[in-house]
Amino acid sequence: MDHRKIIEYVLPGEIEKRSFEIIGEELKERGIVLPKEQEAVTKRVIHTSADFDYAQTLVYSKDAVAIARELLMQGADIVTDTNMAKAGINKTALAKLGGQVHCFMADEDVAQEAKKAITEKLGDDLVISTASLGPNTEKLMEKLFPDLEKEPIYTGVYM
Repeated sequence: MDHRKIIEYVLPGEIEKRSFEIIGEELKERGIVLPKEQEAVTKRVIHTSADFDYAQTLVYSKDAVAIARELLMQGADIVTDTNMAKAGINKTALAKLGGQVHCFMADEDVAQEAKKAITEKLGDDLVISTASLGPNTEKLMEKLFPDLEKEPIYTGVYM
């Protein structure tokens, strides 16, 4: 008896395609119908995070997808607050449109300027508002504000 495992080679595009099919099936089973103009973005977020709650918690500004598409077609850059999101952006496709992707989270000068601006505006009362909170957000705040006397108030979706 041959106990060797058979390795199936699947192209990344096929994995992604099947993932989106599974997401669509799961949303259908849950009775969730996404707005057509937001469907691709919401499915991408679910695909990336494996979190189906985004189908009901993700909020879009009016015409956000259409505006973003138009700006990208005009060569707009993308600025993200995580290196993980930066890594997931197709830089080749973005460059063909004339854009680039930027993430300044690891830049020491940006961190210092943010600390200075926040301290000047808020003093000892610090409110952190972000789309997603988690251990990394808290670690960043501890690094930026090691001498805070009060615990910051966080608003956002805890990841």
